Formats: sequence, C-alpha cells, structure tokens
Amino acid sequence: MGGAQSEEAQGSPGEAPAELPSGAPAPTSPGGEAKEVKEVKEVKEVKEVKEVKEVKEVKEKGKGKGAEAKAKEAKEAKEAKPKPPPGAQICVRNLSKDATEEQLRSLFEGIGKITDVSLKSLKNGICKGYGFVTFSTMEEAKKAIEAMHEKPQEGGKPLLVTMADRQPGEKGKGLGKGKEKGGEKGAKGKGKSKGKGKAPEQGSYQYPYHQYPYSPEAMQSAWALHAQLYQQAALQAQAYYSGYTGQVIPSQAAISAASTKGKDAPKQAVAPPPPPEGKEYIGQVKSISAKNGYGFITCAETKSAYERDVFVDAALLKDVEVKAKVSFTVELSEKGHPRAATVKKIADAED
Repeated sequence: MGGAQSEEAQGSPGEAPAELPSGAPAPTSPGGEAKEVKEVKEVKEVKEVKEVKEVKEVKEKGKGKGAEAKAKEAKEAKEAKPKPPPGAQICVRNLSKDATEEQLRSLFEGIGKITDVSLKSLKNGICKGYGFVTFSTMEEAKKAIEAMHEKPQEGGKPLLVTMADRQPGEKGKGLGKGKEKGGEKGAKGKGKSKGKGKAPEQGSYQYPYHQYPYSPEAMQSAWALHAQLYQQAALQAQAYYSGYTGQVIPSQAAISAASTKGKDAPKQAVAPPPPPEGKEYIGQVKSISAKNGYGFITCAETKSAYERDVFVDAALLKDVEVKAKVSFTVELSEKGHPRAATVKKIADAED
C-alpha cells in the first residue's frame, strides 16, 4: 500500500508536471546564476571607477583654485612692496670696518637732501668697506662726488666716491646670459633667471661681486697711492735693517752697477816676463811640419813660464828629427809667445 502512494505522488511518466502557484519564482539553472553574479560585479566596478574619477576632478579643481590664490597673493605682495626712493645714488668706498650708516650719513649731510643710506655689512656686522647714499636730485649727487671724492680720512685710505652703477627705479635684475645680436641689443642680454641684465657702463671697472664702477681717474689715483705706500714700506725696511745690523742696504741701482762692473770692460792681456838673455833651455822636438815650415819644442821650464810649447822655424832644425833632444834659447814674438832663437842638437831621437 505504501508503494502505491509513492507512485501516485511521483506521477506517471507520461503525465505533464504540475503547475506552480502564482507568484512563485521560476527555478534557475546553475549557469544562469553565475551570469547574474558577473553582471552585478561589473556594475559595481563601473560605479567605483566613476566615483574615483569624480573625486580626482574635485581635487584637481581644488588645486587649481589654490594655485590661483597663491599667484594672486604673490602679485599683491609684489605690488605692496615699497618702491625705492627716487633720486640719484652714489657709491662710497674705502670705508672703515667699524663704519655705521649714521657715520656715512653724517659725512654727506649739508651737501643735499639725503633720501636713503645703505651700508653693506657682513653677517657679523663688520662693514664690507663700501655703501650707498641716495640724494633727491642728480645735481646734489654730482655735488657730493666733487666735494668728497679722494677726501683723506684719518687713519685710512682716501674716500672713493662715484655714481652707483644702478640708480633708483631702474629695472633689470641680475647679470643675464645675453644673446648678442649686434649693436645695442647685444649689450643688453636677456637673463636666464631674472629679467634682462643691464650692460655695464662704458669705461668703468666692474667689481666681480658687487656692481659699482671704478672710473679711470679713481684707478689711477689708487695705483699712485699704492706705489707711495710701497715706497714708504721699502724705506722703513731699509731703516730697520740698517739699525739692526749697522749696515746700510745698497740701492738696487748700486747692486746692479756692482754686479755688472767689469763685465763689459775689455780684458787686458798681461805680457809675460822676457826670458833671460843668453839662457839655454833643454827640451825635445815635439813636431816638425815640412809643409808649413815650422815645428814645436816641448820644455817643462818654458811651458811653466809661458803656458805653451816653443815655436821653432824649420830652418833651425836641419839634421834634427822629431823626438830629438836639443838645447835652445828663447825670444818673444810680437804676440808675446815663446820662439826659439837658436837650436843645437844634443842627442838623437829616442825609440
């Protein structure tokens, strides 16, 4: 009976399947479920990529606004920067190490209206030796140069006062790397870092670190002062040496004269003493030249006196061969050289 019930529940093979109630979900196969999961993942990825792009666009817009704000602030700060005082500026050199701006101002008070004073100093406060004074007009600046240039200072070098290389209000920052195209355009090079470099004034010396001119007159004065100081130092050294050793240093001219004395003078030959009259010497015939008609006799005594062998005419050497032993008398030639006057053979040549 149990088997019959199970067969009824399963139904017969030829019968159609029973219908599902309305509203029930249709069954899906395993392959269909995997496809739906994949589509859901793709949708999520697309949404995430879109959200990332939106976030980046917002950040970039924020950065752009920040850069614009910074540029605006820099422009406003540049415009708010105080402009240099107008007028004409002079450069003052040979200042002492302990100079101050107040002292520099006091030097030029009364000449004209001073609008600005700038003293160049190191980090430790020591003055670099120069500074700048700005007057209200160019006429006052020129007047200050005429009145103070090469003015002596107590315990220091004379002041050197010239027009500053760069005047207030002039543009041009730095010494640009110029592209010379001929004419005046070549003199003004376009700077690689800041603005356009200004060409140096003609006839002025450019200091390698600070831009201010040395006029030819100032250079000539400086060299004259240098030569004077050098001469004073040489005289002091000479006085010191004289007091220390008790001797006087000879001048360069005296040293030169002493070192060349006698070099250019012709040497005078000292005439040898004349041989004793009638004295006979013993020697040996050294050589005979039949072609030239003369020979030489070697003798230790005559060579010691005249520093050479004795010349002999071939006519005096009849029946005398080389290396023969002879006795001879000596006379001096016009040049003071020893010459045989008479020759006698003593012994034949020795083998």
